[in-house]
Amino acid sequence: MTSAASTVDCVTHAADDDCAPGMAERRVGLWARPGVGVFYAGVWLVYLVPAFFEAADGRHGLLEQMLGLAVLTAFVVTYLWWMILSWGGDRQIPATQVWPSPMTPARWWMAGGLVVLAVAAVLLVGEPGAATIVFLAPVAASALPMQRAMIGIGLAVVGVVAAEAFATRPPGDEVTSGGIAGTAFGCLMAGVITLGIRRMRSVMHELDIARARAQELATAEERVRIARDLHDLLGHSLTVISVRSQLAQRLAERGEMDRAAEEIGAVGELSRTAMTEVRAAVAGYRMRPLAAELAAAEAALDGAGIAVRVDRPSQAVPPAGEEALGFVVREGVTNVLRHARARSCAITVGHAGDAIVLEVADDGAGSGRTLHIIDPEAEPELAGNGLRGLAERVAAAGGRLSAGDRDGRFVLRAEVAA
Repeated sequence: MTSAASTVDCVTHAADDDCAPGMAERRVGLWARPGVGVFYAGVWLVYLVPAFFEAADGRHGLLEQMLGLAVLTAFVVTYLWWMILSWGGDRQIPATQVWPSPMTPARWWMAGGLVVLAVAAVLLVGEPGAATIVFLAPVAASALPMQRAMIGIGLAVVGVVAAEAFATRPPGDEVTSGGIAGTAFGCLMAGVITLGIRRMRSVMHELDIARARAQELATAEERVRIARDLHDLLGHSLTVISVRSQLAQRLAERGEMDRAAEEIGAVGELSRTAMTEVRAAVAGYRMRPLAAELAAAEAALDGAGIAVRVDRPSQAVPPAGEEALGFVVREGVTNVLRHARARSCAITVGHAGDAIVLEVADDGAGSGRTLHIIDPEAEPELAGNGLRGLAERVAAAGGRLSAGDRDGRFVLRAEVAA
């Protein structure tokens, strides 16, 4: 997962380009970079230099020279444009885009045009113009569907062999089997190497997609964490603020202004604490210690006029379990203050075998169900309920959460490993 700070920044600035899906920075190998593909495709054009010299040779008439040079120039320009379209130049390809890009009718026409120009070069320039056919192999390998690409490479090899064998040659240049074989091998290797580069880039693009999905999942998980933390933090804090504000109002109505002022001061302190906790939740920090949660719960219940008894743990609680139990105390007390209409509440923390058990029990309205283990997947009605997030927190700490009525009291029970 990404760090909390960077992920929260993407959560709060999701519209920014740097946080858009698929725009994560890529660190790709040299031969998988798009600009390298275009460079590789273009550097071999040096092998067309003899064809240009032959086309400009004075043995040919002026019209034939002009046509030959025009055909070769058109072939070079079209070939480079094809490669730029196929490899994408130096631009980043979004992970959501299919690569290589599907063949469009315009690109099929472009491919056909390259074939026609290559044939015209052989007819006008002779055997030196056969080098253009070699370039048809990387053209096919760079963008055609894989099976058609291999067929295209094979046809290019056959075409270059035929051109080498039957095309006209400059004076003194004779046909040799070794020369034909060498040219055919070069054509084949040009296509195969281009397929290899294409495959490497395709793998890197798949990695981009996986990285983009991982980033989206991390962002979604961070949003869930923030929402859950805010629910637990603000739900408790606002409930206590509401209860103590009502108490201050009643005290003021009875003329007990000193006590009312104390309660108003406590409300102010609670508001500041809530703000600090919200900032900490967004920044990725965690809960205050369990002892502090128990003290805050005792003060909140006592301030609401509910008789409270707190049995604190006799041994240290592991950090993961302490955080989960702290949230159980906070959520349990919030529910007592908000819903239970209870007169008394007991919070106990103790050991049971290899587990640490925390219970929040009150004599309020109850739930109408006996004490049972909370399973959010099996109880979809808990969706959006604090118990769902609480059960997930406790499960993440290797424990389990139970809730329900027992002996006339509503009990919220959490067990985590000691």
